[in-house]
Amino acid sequence: MPKELRCKLDACAVAGTFLGYGFGHKGWRVLVDGRVVTSRDVRFDEAPIDAGLPAHAVQAQHADGADGSVARWRADHDVLDAPDSARASRTPTTSGTHSRAVTLPRPGPITDAVSAAQHLVDSDAGADDSAADVGEEDEAPDSASDQDTASDGRSASDAPPPLASDSDEELAFRHPARLLRAKPPRRAHATAAWVSPVGPRVAVGDGTRMTGRTSPRVGLGHGLHVWALAASAGGGPDKMHIHRPMKAADWLEFHKANKKEVDALWANKTWVFVDLPPGKKLTETQMLCERKRGPDRTVDREKGRLVARGDTQTHYVDYFDLCAPVARYSTLRALLANWAADVLVIAQLDVVTAFLNGELEEKMYIRQPQGYERGDTAKVCLLKKALYGLKQAARAWNKKLEDVLIKAGFRPTDADPCLYVGTVGGDKVFILVYVDDLLVAAKSAKRVDAGKRVILDAFKARDMGASTFFLGMHIERDGGTRALRLSQHQYASNLLERFGLPDANPARLPMGVRAHLHKDGEALPGPLIQSYQELLGALLYLANGTRPDIAFAVGRLSRYAAAPTAEHLAAAKTVLRYIKGSTHLGLKYAAPGELVGYSDADFAADVDSRRSTTGYVFIYNGAAISWVSKIQPTVAASTIEAEYVAGAMAAKEAIWLRRLLGSLTGTTKAVQMKCDNQGALALMHNAVSSSRTKHIDISHHFIRENVSEKQIIMEHVPTGKMTADALTKPLAVSAFTTGIAAMGLYLTL
Repeated sequence: MPKELRCKLDACAVAGTFLGYGFGHKGWRVLVDGRVVTSRDVRFDEAPIDAGLPAHAVQAQHADGADGSVARWRADHDVLDAPDSARASRTPTTSGTHSRAVTLPRPGPITDAVSAAQHLVDSDAGADDSAADVGEEDEAPDSASDQDTASDGRSASDAPPPLASDSDEELAFRHPARLLRAKPPRRAHATAAWVSPVGPRVAVGDGTRMTGRTSPRVGLGHGLHVWALAASAGGGPDKMHIHRPMKAADWLEFHKANKKEVDALWANKTWVFVDLPPGKKLTETQMLCERKRGPDRTVDREKGRLVARGDTQTHYVDYFDLCAPVARYSTLRALLANWAADVLVIAQLDVVTAFLNGELEEKMYIRQPQGYERGDTAKVCLLKKALYGLKQAARAWNKKLEDVLIKAGFRPTDADPCLYVGTVGGDKVFILVYVDDLLVAAKSAKRVDAGKRVILDAFKARDMGASTFFLGMHIERDGGTRALRLSQHQYASNLLERFGLPDANPARLPMGVRAHLHKDGEALPGPLIQSYQELLGALLYLANGTRPDIAFAVGRLSRYAAAPTAEHLAAAKTVLRYIKGSTHLGLKYAAPGELVGYSDADFAADVDSRRSTTGYVFIYNGAAISWVSKIQPTVAASTIEAEYVAGAMAAKEAIWLRRLLGSLTGTTKAVQMKCDNQGALALMHNAVSSSRTKHIDISHHFIRENVSEKQIIMEHVPTGKMTADALTKPLAVSAFTTGIAAMGLYLTL
């Protein structure tokens, strides 16, 4: 028993019964006080068997096994490491299903063995909930020891938890199983989907684990496996193939939605009936269904969509060019920041079946939608317009929309081809396009109506009034203070629910100060790699939308997407716990202000490649409109070089933002940028060539040219006031809180 888990006069070991060898883990399985422990720290007593058994086991054997027919023990969960098992053995057990006895038949023929295994599976299926309860019990002491966890029994104001990382990183190396233990969501399908076909399930501390040849490596921590596997089974319940809603209670609504979709295709003259020409093939289609939810997460409507199987198309036969631009998030944030400062009126439009308006240039054939056929079923459909799912559908729609807007007098801006500007009655009207979602902005409601009329006259679209929910982002406006807040709290809540942590204990930091991630470590098995990659993709959408506070942590974890380890998955879970405590955090734009940029670098921060990390953020009208946390393309030989390269990367964004704001405001000013390295500032202002700088790539001297042309004004700022510091390295709680406040992140208006 480890020293940290026993008192001075406590026993150094606990007695147990040898059961066999660990499944996928180097160690022995030992029965200790009714719990099966897997450990390598075991000493064997070769004395008679009765002398090696605990007292209760000896009594049980003499009482129940007098005739050698029955063996009994409690159906409890395996424990990964000896420190946890020792601590758990000293924790009083609670009454419940986990303390019941399971009777196993005496070994006999193969049929008896199969029956015994099936009996264990059946009895263990009812113990899933109790196993989760045991996981909650085991997590209580851990929550008290984790310094980044807010206690359930007291408020944060009574006793705020200390720095998150100081405890997390130490525990991650000393006791990974204790740190990674998680309470999985109680979903029957979440664990059933991962039952091994060659072995029964065995109850563990916080869920289920597979046994047999195909079971995952248990050295990663049972809680981590169960959490990740359960999370991978809990996503996307609102989007499905038509076969699932046919069995649902709201199938009638889905049927109406599907029929409405097919009727719209006929009304839109999407296809014509023809005979399939010889040598031509049919492109497969399928009907997809979705429950559309509003800002309050309630079901707004059911939706059906006939989509083509784009994966069956052949390049240079069924399609050619595919490029179709969408608006950048930075453009959207700049437009909203300008809205807050200039009191613009913004309305939102949603084009119905937008892709069906695109005209196809290629000849493609499909069958009629199954179950919704009309006329001669022997005929096939020759597509005249695009369908969702076709590879060229987005390009065809974008080209059609562009033709309509240009004909109406609008033109795309130089900074973003999806931001159109036109003049109506002497006032500028802006139209931002993101596929089929559009924002129309102008100085007055009358001008906005004129811009909306251009779209409504050309396409069937829904007028959604003033924009409050766009691309999954909540837009809140305070008319009194003219403040505007942009957040993704619904998406964040859905993210926690999807990955099984809706009730997780919140963390105060997305990544601990002592976090030193690297490539080496215990690799994850295939299913967990996919879960890790799915989690990264979901976090990236949040980090790129409204949450620069997690940009560094997510960017750091993204470096290991190809070959993640258990440590990386545990760090990603910490980001989720941080999101749990900051779900409603959002960008707050208020009074007018100038565009100010901050660039910073963390020298040789990546322990594997020794490359530095670049971080920059641009503040406009009180909050960030653009930010990046990214590893540099080359190895920097000094801190000056690292800061100089970071400044060059930020300068490219500064020039683009200068052009974008010129389109929005009509004025173009030099961009103020701040750096905390005096040597890098001197290199930006002076064309110096020395032994320490002569090797720097010419592409990085882009910033020096813009500084000399007065397009960028570089200034020094103390490190304590460097806002971009939170985008380059993990910070302590106080510095991190100051940094995200400087970025304009607030919980309320």
